[in-house]
Amino acid sequence: MAERGYDAAILRNNPDLRWLTGAERTFDDEIAHTAFVTADGLWLHTDSRYFGTFQNRLGADTPWKLDMDIVSPAWWAAQRIRETRSRVVAVEDTCDLAFFDALGEECAKASVAALTPRLHGDIAALRIVKDAEEVELMRHAQSITDAAFEHICGYIKPGLTEQQVRAELEGWMLSNGADSLSFDSIIASGPNGANPHAQPGERVIQRGDMIVMDYGAGYHDYHSDMTRTVCVGEPSDLQRKVYEATRAANEACEAAYPRGCHWARDPRACAQGHLRGGLPGVLLRARAWPRCWSRDSRAANVQHEKRQAHPCGLCDYRRAGHVPARAVRRAR
Repeated sequence: MAERGYDAAILRNNPDLRWLTGAERTFDDEIAHTAFVTADGLWLHTDSRYFGTFQNRLGADTPWKLDMDIVSPAWWAAQRIRETRSRVVAVEDTCDLAFFDALGEECAKASVAALTPRLHGDIAALRIVKDAEEVELMRHAQSITDAAFEHICGYIKPGLTEQQVRAELEGWMLSNGADSLSFDSIIASGPNGANPHAQPGERVIQRGDMIVMDYGAGYHDYHSDMTRTVCVGEPSDLQRKVYEATRAANEACEAAYPRGCHWARDPRACAQGHLRGGLPGVLLRARAWPRCWSRDSRAANVQHEKRQAHPCGLCDYRRAGHVPARAVRRAR
């Protein structure tokens, strides 16, 4: 914070708070917590629904000053600014406008004058470099996801609906080590597979269908994110051709961008060149390519983890890159 010129920072984003506090399996989808951080103090405001869990997770010797006072988060933060005499207080980028406006009003009521610049993703930039414990949690989450894939390939058959496949897949993960799901699973069969974020429905799976599955297991708040495509029955000549072209593009990109590298050019150009060569006349759908946040080779610790289609992260599973599936599997 000294480097940025900040006296304090206000944080409300659950993944960032999970990373800072180390309080595992405490956060959910609600924005119910506010942290105030200075160079020599840590404060955390929550409510009665989470207070006991925080106490158990943080322990008696925690440096965090925890409270569950029945006050608004903006009032609470303004009081911390006043007490610490902070003059430059960075506010996390993900804070909503309602909170930001209320914070200004509460500071005015308390006769507090403070600059409130944005954090500009500083916490996320720190989180992107994983330590050994985080990597192990992510690998464990991915191992559950891998095992679920093996299971679901033996389960899929003609006559099932997309919803039935989804229920089996998610139920298996939760019964075999996952304590959460990364997101709502995508099961898209036949023509639905052309829509990358199709919602599973009542479509009945037929022999010859390609099924796109995008899903992931969560473990201690760390998540995997994997996409796999299977063919129901024997693949047709066209399906094999699509697979071979996709595999060639994937391997070319992996060779062009080895572990630990900084992106020197847009990987889509590499991928699409190979795909057009293998599938002439086919319109390719481009997607926005995420940034690689690496500051040094340590950031590569999960970017090309074996068998991960979407490298994963904490809670919001930020994507540091996209690695297409290595194989089109055949379901029975």
